[in-house]
Amino acid sequence: MIIGTSDIIHIHDKDIERLLVSLDQICQKVDGRQADVIFLRELLQNHSLQALVLVHNRVSTYNGHQILPAVLHSCDLSEEIITSLQSSSLPEAKELISILHKPF
Repeated sequence: MIIGTSDIIHIHDKDIERLLVSLDQICQKVDGRQADVIFLRELLQNHSLQALVLVHNRVSTYNGHQILPAVLHSCDLSEEIITSLQSSSLPEAKELISILHKPF
C-alpha cells in the first residue's frame, strides 16, 4: 500500500513491518551490537528498499495469484541446451551458448 502525503510518498509493507517487530523482539533476547541493530533498522526503513519490496510483490503476483517459474530446474535445462548447441557451427548457437553461460 502506498500512502501519499503532499509531495512525499511513504511506502508501507506488512512484511517489512513484521521484520521490524521481529528485530525488536530479537534485540530484547540477544545481546547484539547496537551498531548492527541501527544498521538493520535503517535498512528496513529505507524508502528505496521499501520501493523495491513493493515492486517485487507487484511483479511476483498476477490477479492475486503468485507467479511461479515455468521451469523449476532452469540450470539443468540450460546445461542441456548448451550441450546440444556445442556441435553447431551457427553464429546464433555460439551467441546463445555465451548468453547461457553468463546470463547477468
